[in-house]
Amino acid sequence: MSHFKKLVGDRIYLSPKTTDEEDIVKYTEWMNDFQVTDYTGATAKLITLDSEREWMNNIVKNTEDYNFDIVDLNNDKLIGTISLVKIKTIERSAELGIFIGEDSYRIRVGDYRIIYNIFDDIVTVEVININHRREVYKRK
Repeated sequence: MSHFKKLVGDRIYLSPKTTDEEDIVKYTEWMNDFQVTDYTGATAKLITLDSEREWMNNIVKNTEDYNFDIVDLNNDKLIGTISLVKIKTIERSAELGIFIGEDSYRIRVGDYRIIYNIFDDIVTVEVININHRREVYKRK
């Protein structure tokens, strides 16, 4: 798979969405995994390679939205996707969607979520919050 470093952070980079067959297979795998799609509204759907390929082709052709793959900076591993859609320039608003498909890059235990930071340079994981999924993302 070929990813391009469009926006680079400390641990990940965003690459414009492509129709690379390896990525399509990976997204199809994620979309058919209950642990990944739980609470997304897509759990009951069966996603085929053809339907995912068609969806990806439509995403790449769309010039109104911004769709990127999320890629690990250290190993170029595809871990998810991020999209900015329904962009309204006059109202200065849009919808943001973040999907992390790669299991080792997210922490969920049942209905609970763990919010954390990883500091690679000092080999430390800082746990910020552990709470029920409806509470964990609320600002205090």
